[in-house]
Amino acid sequence: MPNLTQILRESLDRFASGEPRQEHLEMSLKQACEWSGACRGHLFEYLSHSHQLRTVASWHEGRLLSGPAPDDPPFLQNEFPADHNSSFYKMVRLDQVHYLGPQGFLDQVWPATREWHREAGHRCAVALPLVASGRALGEMAIIFSHEVDWAELPLAGLRVLSAQAGLAILLDQLEAQNSQLVLEQERRRLARELHDGVAQVLNEALLGLSQGASPAHLEKLMRQALEDARRSVQALRAAELEGSNLAEALRRLAPQIVVEGIPRSLDAELEHQLFRVAQEGLSNANRHARAAQVGLRLRFIDDGLELLVQDDGVGFDPNRPGPGFGLQGLQERVLLAGGRLDVRSQPGQGTCLKVCFPT
Repeated sequence: MPNLTQILRESLDRFASGEPRQEHLEMSLKQACEWSGACRGHLFEYLSHSHQLRTVASWHEGRLLSGPAPDDPPFLQNEFPADHNSSFYKMVRLDQVHYLGPQGFLDQVWPATREWHREAGHRCAVALPLVASGRALGEMAIIFSHEVDWAELPLAGLRVLSAQAGLAILLDQLEAQNSQLVLEQERRRLARELHDGVAQVLNEALLGLSQGASPAHLEKLMRQALEDARRSVQALRAAELEGSNLAEALRRLAPQIVVEGIPRSLDAELEHQLFRVAQEGLSNANRHARAAQVGLRLRFIDDGLELLVQDDGVGFDPNRPGPGFGLQGLQERVLLAGGRLDVRSQPGQGTCLKVCFPT
C-alpha cells in the first residue's frame, strides 16, 4: 500500500502549484482508489443550476480517464438527476461518508446502475461528499470487488483527497464564471479552509496511524505534511497588499486616486475587501461604462471610511442592471465584509458606486 504521508504531501504540493484542475481531480481519484484497494472509482460534479451530476473522472483497474469509462453504464455516460437516490443530498448536507454494503449492497446503489454492479461483481462501496465553502460540489465514489472492513479503511486520508477534489471543482467553477475578483475572494477563504480543515483531517490521520508501527517516525512525517499544508495555504493568498497599506495599493491600481482625511491602519481583511471592491468597480467601469473618465476616491472619516468609484459613462437603471455589471457579486462581497453599497446611476449620466465601512 502506498505511503500515506507521501501521497498527502504530493497531493497538497500539486494543489498549491496551480496544476490544471482536471489533472488534479484525476490524480486525487487515482490515489484514493490505489490507496484503498478499490477496483473502480468515479468523481461526479454537482451542477447546481440543473440539480444534476456529471462524471468528470473515472478509474478502473489502473486506467485513469477524463469523464466516464467506456464500460460504465449508460446512466453514468451523461448528466443524471442528483436526486435519483436521496443519499446524495443527505451526504453533502451532513458532510458525512456514506457506506454501501456489503450486506444489501445492490439494494443501496442507484437503481439505474444495479444490474451493472451485479454483472461486475461489485461487493461494496464508499461515497465521499465533495463540499467546500458550504457548497455541494459533487461526490467521490470508490467501489470494491471484495468485502471491506470499514474499520481498516484509510478514511482520514480519503477525506483529505476528496476535500481537495472539492476545492479544485469549486475553483474551476469560479474561473468558469469569468470573475477574477470573486475567485480571489474565494481563494483567500479557501486558504483558511485548507489550513483549518485539511490540517485537522491530517491530525486525525496522525492519531490513527500512531497506533501502527514506528509511531515516532510516522509522527515526524505527518508533522511535515502539516507544514506542507500551511505552505500550500500561503501559495493561495493574493499578494497585492503585501508590504503596502491600502492607499499605496490603490494608487498602483489607479494613479488618479484621491485620498481624503487622515489615513490610518486598518484590519487586514478589511483592506483586502476594499482593494477588491475598488478593483471590481474599476473593471466594471472600463468594461461596460464606455466612460471617458473613471475616478477613485478614498475617504477616511471619523467613524469609518468610504470608497467611491465614479465614471461619466453610459449609465444604467440600478433597478434593472444588465448581467454584465457584476453588481450582485459586488453587493455580496460588501455585505459579507460588514459594509454598505449604494449605487447611483441613470442611463446616459454615468455611475457612482459608494461603499461605506465602519471602523
